[in-house]
Formats: sequence, C-alpha cells, structure tokens
Amino acid sequence: MINNIAARNSCLDPALLGKFPAAPLAIVLSRAERSVFRKRKAVAVSEWCARHRVVTMSSLPGPWRNEVAAYLAGIMDASFYPSVREVSLCKAPQTGGSEAVNNCIAYAADRAAGPVLYVYPDERTAKDNCKDRITPMFTHSPRLRSLMTGLDDDAGALKLKLSGMPIYMAWCRSVSSLANKPCRYVVFDETDKYQASNDSETDPIHLGSARVTTFPWTSRIWKISSPTTESGYIWQAMITAQVIFEYVSRCPSCNGRQVMRFGDDGAPGGVRWPHDCGGDPEKIEIKNLAWYECEHCQAKWSDQQRDKAVQGGHWQAKNDGRKMTTYLEEERPRKIAFHVPAWLSTFVSLSRVASAFLRCKQDGKLLDLNAHKNFYNTFLAEPSIHGQQIGNTPETAGLIDRMEAYAPTIPMDAGALTAGVDIQMDRIEIEVVAWGVGAQSWGMDYAVLHGDTRLPEVWDQLDTYLMQRWQHESGESLGITRAFVDSGYLPVQVYKFCSPRKGRGIYAIKGASAVRAPEVQGPNWQKLGNIRCQLFSLGTNRLKSMLFGYFGLSQPGPGYCHIPEEYPPQWFDHLTAEHVVTKEISGESFEVWEKIRDNARNEAIDLRAYALAALLSVRIDIKGTVARLKSLVGRKEEAQARLVPRKSNFSTRFKNG
Repeated sequence: MINNIAARNSCLDPALLGKFPAAPLAIVLSRAERSVFRKRKAVAVSEWCARHRVVTMSSLPGPWRNEVAAYLAGIMDASFYPSVREVSLCKAPQTGGSEAVNNCIAYAADRAAGPVLYVYPDERTAKDNCKDRITPMFTHSPRLRSLMTGLDDDAGALKLKLSGMPIYMAWCRSVSSLANKPCRYVVFDETDKYQASNDSETDPIHLGSARVTTFPWTSRIWKISSPTTESGYIWQAMITAQVIFEYVSRCPSCNGRQVMRFGDDGAPGGVRWPHDCGGDPEKIEIKNLAWYECEHCQAKWSDQQRDKAVQGGHWQAKNDGRKMTTYLEEERPRKIAFHVPAWLSTFVSLSRVASAFLRCKQDGKLLDLNAHKNFYNTFLAEPSIHGQQIGNTPETAGLIDRMEAYAPTIPMDAGALTAGVDIQMDRIEIEVVAWGVGAQSWGMDYAVLHGDTRLPEVWDQLDTYLMQRWQHESGESLGITRAFVDSGYLPVQVYKFCSPRKGRGIYAIKGASAVRAPEVQGPNWQKLGNIRCQLFSLGTNRLKSMLFGYFGLSQPGPGYCHIPEEYPPQWFDHLTAEHVVTKEISGESFEVWEKIRDNARNEAIDLRAYALAALLSVRIDIKGTVARLKSLVGRKEEAQARLVPRKSNFSTRFKNG
C-alpha cells in the first residue's frame, strides 16, 4: 500500500504528485516477489541442520540428528549469537567438533553468506577435507546444492564457488593463502598441529584472523583442536576466552545434574571399573566392564545410560554455573570457549576411557609417559602435563648415580639450546640445557658470574656468555635459541639488558601470581620508567610440577633428564630445597611448591624451570633439526671415504711406455 501523503513527502517530481489518487494505492505482488520482501523467520543452527544437513562421512550417514551428539547443538547455536565473534573448541578427537563447525558454515551459506577461509595444518589435509567433507556437504543437501553456481569448476581442489560465498582452503605454512583474502568466516582446524609459517611476519593464527578486519560486526572465527601442551594454540585460546562452557549431564536415575569427569581423586562420581580385574586394561576394554558413577545417587551408568544422560544435558558457564543461554543474554561475550572430553561422545565407550588410564598410570605411579600424554590429550581433552605431579623432590643420590660424560659437546640426539638466568645481588647464575625430541634434556653447563649486579661489568660477562656457540656431536655448532632472564630482582637492569637483545632470543620473565597460571604466557610489552621491554609471564608452580615429573623418570626417552659429570655438588643440593604442600586459597585446595627452609638455595630448580619455559615458548622443529644434523654426519663420512688415497699405477704405466 502506497500512501499519498508518503508520496508527497518523498523526492518525486512535484508535477507527478498530482497523478497519485487521494486514497491509498494497492499494489499486487506475485508470490515470488512476496518471498523476496518477506522477512525470514529466525531459526537456530541446530534446527536448520536437522532440516537441511546431510552427513556423508560418518558411521551414521544420512540426515543430521542432533540427538546423536547432543552437546554439539549448543556449540552451533552459540556460534551465531549476536555478540559472539570467536569460538574456541578444545575437544577430544572424533567428538564431532569439526563437523559442528562445518554445519555453521553451511548455515551461513544459506542464511548469512560471506567469504569463508578454512585453515588446516598442511596442504594435503586442506585438499582432502575440501574433497571428502566440504564439497559433499553442499552436493548432498538439496537446500545447499541450490546455492552452487552450476559451473564445471564450482568445486576445485582448494576452492568451492557458491552464489555470493566463495570458500577458500589454506594451510598454516602458506603465507600467500592466508594473507590476501578478506573473509567473513575463518575456521582454524586442528590448531595444535600448526607449524610456524615460512614467513617471519607472524604466526598462522594471527595471519588468518586478520582476514576478518573488513567484517567487524558480522565476522565469526572458530578455533578447533585437541590440546597438546598448555602453551598450545587451543589451550591458550580457551583460557583467554571470556567464558568457558562445560557440559552438564542429567542422571537417568535421579535427574541429578553434574559435569562428567574422570574422577580419579577419590571423590564421588566418575568412571569406575571392578577391582577384581587386576587392573588389566585389555580385559576391561574387551569385556566392557567400566561404568560411570552418578555423584548424587551413585547409580551405575552403562554406555547407553551415559548417552541418555548427555542427551538430557546443557552447557553452563564454568565460572558461575549459569546456563549458556542465560550467560549469553546477560553478559554478551565476544570470545567464548567449549571443553569437550571424550566421554561425552556416544562413539567412545567408558571402558575404553578406563583402559587408556590404566595403560599410563596405576596405584598413583606413572607407567608410560607417552600413554599418559595420550590419555590427557585424547580423552580428557587437557594438556598432558595436568596431573603430572608424578614425583616429589627427587632423590639426590639417585641423580648423582646418573651422571654422564658428554659435556661440553652437545649429544647427537639434541637439537636446540635454551638458557635460564637468575639474578642475585652479588652474582648471576646460568644453566644451559640441550633439548631433544619429547623434551628429553641434557644439562650442558651451570655457570656463576660473580660481581655486583648493579654495575655493568657482570652484565657484559653475561652478554659474552650468551653469545658463545656450542659444539655439536655432528661437528656443527649451535647457539642458544632462547634465554629467559628473571626480572624479580633488579627489574630495571634486566629490562635494559633484554630489550635490545630481543632479536637474539633473550627475554625478561616474571613469575605469575596465580597458582593455576599456565607455564608460559606472552610476551607482553611492559614499561618501567622510560624503558619498554617484552616480558613473558611464567606459571612457576606448574613448571616445577612438570620439571620434577621429568626428574622422576628413570629411563632415557621423552622427558628424561641427563646430568653431566661436570655439575657441582651444590646443584644437587638445590634440587632438594623445595617440596609440595597443600594450601587452601579462596576455599579451594591447591598443591604448590615451596622451600623446605626459608634460607634454602633453590637456584638450580629455578634455572631449569626457566630453561624449560624458554623451550615451551619457542616454536622449533627439534625432530627435523636432529635428523638434519645426523644426515650431516653421514655425508661427511661418505666424503671422507671418497678422499681415501688409492694406489697409483703411474710407475707401471711409465715402465710399459
């Protein structure tokens, strides 16, 4: 209906206004025209998927069913809440996280189209996902298939063309694929498998995230991965989110609400198995003997009852217990995160979870470090060092008996050097550590530079020391990749020393005050007077738990600590200066490392913790470096073999001539 008054107030030519009748004018629109102007009814992502999504690569192919993985529905719906711009999903493998985000992209194609960028760990994975998952997602759904242009080159190896919505594939080491496309949606898949890009400008996460700059109010970024370490991309993304959502299940017997957990701390609730099976993981898994115990009524859930409990659950904010929908409405966060352990999945049996735990740990003792990492990363969806307080203060006698003759030459299995530096009033103490695959370590040197640290002379000695190179067993020489200098004492001098040497990998550090602070955070710019310096923050409590776990290992391999014969006796005394104590902080119990005596010397502990943090803070391919150094030895041996003098036949030829 067009009103004459509205027409007269418009910008039409006054000569034409007299032709409009005084009464309202009715305009009849066709059905197609009405459908164009009709406002689309709002629909949740999970509801849209149940109508239009068709699953191809799955043990349950066919139309999408939210009840199969009920926890995914909330993740999908929250992704398109108006205030949300970034969603992090820290998950166990094969729990449907990637498929849930693919659903979000399919929903966006139909309801809010815009360019999409998928980022994978490598080119092969990018091509495989485009071919096997993303393209079939559009071709097998009638609703989505109508969005394709119909051209022969719609589906390429690294690109999918839709009407108004191109979908690009990229991988972390290709700077060009990450840096030249404005995108409304960016998906980072398996972030903890990313390697640093070949270019030195920044890491792939920042490069990809910059693509949404031109869509400030409508963009979405998803980060998906199983965790590796606490300094990994996904764990850092989760703990820095404004809110972490955890899933609350409902007991089929008593309707009690609870966050499912593994529960090996003796408290009610958790995964359980019969004690008369002798702790045999194979027997538990094959005969399906494990169950889940309700923390309220102690009912035993079978796998089927677990599935029912999950289907009746919901997401809640970890910090205050509010339901996800309530939290989103009241707080309107921009960055949110979800934590998905393996036992939420209908495809993971409780017996499989129990057997994985028993393969790594029994009676409180660590049996296998690799199995321990697998259990934490693959089932708990947590960094493997959580709960790795497998030892207390190490026995000095046992460590002394392990001393080896290798220093100052770096052993063949090591491929990187880091250093920890501690500043005292009358000296600077340093430890240089060589690192191999799996954080296997070799102490290289423990040095003390004496002098008044308020004066420049001792700092010049430190500068010279950190510039030296170390001979590797392969014949090459290695420099210190990264050095961490503690700024707790004389921060002005530390900042002045570190700030101009950032290019050499020398950074200032400071211990974090929070007990649960992650091992390494930063670097962040700090200013002290007129001095600006990049500073790393260290969660020393967790670093020491990790460190003493490594000292507790008795067989060479990942995490094992090699000790050179050159280390002084006081180094071993320092290692016994701290122990674990339980403290109540804000109503919670924490295990923290403290000195046994106030005057006990603990520099050796601190220095090794700093060196370990330096390793965690830098991205370096140690495995590749070790392989390269070993190959150099082989090439040198071949070259020497070719230079062995052969017996000359010159005299024989001379006589015959």
